[in-house]
Amino acid sequence: MRIIPKEDMMIFHSIPSFSSLKIGDSYKDGVHCNCGNTIYLKNREPYETIKIVCPDCNSEIIYG
Repeated sequence: MRIIPKEDMMIFHSIPSFSSLKIGDSYKDGVHCNCGNTIYLKNREPYETIKIVCPDCNSEIIYG
């Protein structure tokens, strides 16, 4: 299981409309943290299980 580095995350403190982000195709996956953050990820392979550590609350999220 790979840990996603902070530079491969885009963090929002709400749930933005994905179409309004205008971040292109590099950020394809997103997860929601219990603290309210929405974390979009890049460089994740399809069907890859990853671990994300929320930069605000340090919660660990397993995704995939």
